Amino acid sequence: MHYGASNLQICLHTGMVFWSDRSQSFCTLSDNTSHQPAAIWVHLTPIIDMIKRETSETTIIHFYSDGPSAQYRQKNNFYLLVYYTQKYVLQYTTWSFYEAGYGKNLVDGIGGSIKRTLDRKVCIGNDIVYAKDAYNLLKQCLKATKVFLIDSSEIENVTKILPAKIPVLKGTMNLHQIITDQSDDPLTIKYRDLGYFCSDLRGQCACFSPKLHSVLPSLSNNELSQNYPLTSEKSTASTCPTQEPPLSLNLVEEFNIPEEHFIDDLILTFERDQICPRNDHDAEDPWYKNINALSDTEKGLLNNNNNDKLATLA
Repeated sequence: MHYGASNLQICLHTGMVFWSDRSQSFCTLSDNTSHQPAAIWVHLTPIIDMIKRETSETTIIHFYSDGPSAQYRQKNNFYLLVYYTQKYVLQYTTWSFYEAGYGKNLVDGIGGSIKRTLDRKVCIGNDIVYAKDAYNLLKQCLKATKVFLIDSSEIENVTKILPAKIPVLKGTMNLHQIITDQSDDPLTIKYRDLGYFCSDLRGQCACFSPKLHSVLPSLSNNELSQNYPLTSEKSTASTCPTQEPPLSLNLVEEFNIPEEHFIDDLILTFERDQICPRNDHDAEDPWYKNINALSDTEKGLLNNNNNDKLATLA
């Protein structure tokens, strides 16, 4: 990391979790700078554990992130999404990908705040060489953001979970949403080129022709790897509107969530980063002054009339 004489680096994974009545920013830190899916899920595990402790009734999780093919939008992450959906006994999960350059303001703000905090600590004489050093300093001075230290050995353990051969999903770079569902084939995901949440189906609708893909090769699922259109009875039971409903607020607008339907699910959006050399030291950190306003604006969930619980992890 650039703060110490050895010029090492540490990895940050920043995000936000939203409930209908509150929000919580977070940052996980590790000496392992891998950005591969195994590392991503090791960083996500303490966050999901925290959410399950606070809202044990959570059974549906919606992930939001950008879409780099080396990290989130790739076959290994699809497999691990299915794996952890089963591990946490979730009803189903969705993962929606932002277009390039969109949707990252919130997590970039959290990451910038973390880095400026560490910069200021170095300026007053602290030496930060390892992730544990940064973790101890952040635990002392941060009030709004929860920090977690990641055991690097766990990344290797999760890597061993991955099968030797995972089928490639044809057209991966064009898709913007994948959906798992434990009530269907647990090793099959649905996907489509647009992220969409329709009425009470909450991502499981048949809008924009979702297709099927098996995350493991098998004789019975050979056709699924051909990206056949989804025609299951469950997905086509409800008709979807031909026009998009009225939208409000940034997060709602980007993923076409109807304003009148807010959910008791968990939504996650996040960003991986690593601290790099920088010479500027901001005099002020406006992030925490505006974090409450940004949270309310981003989630757009305070207008719901049914008091359902919604958690969102950024």
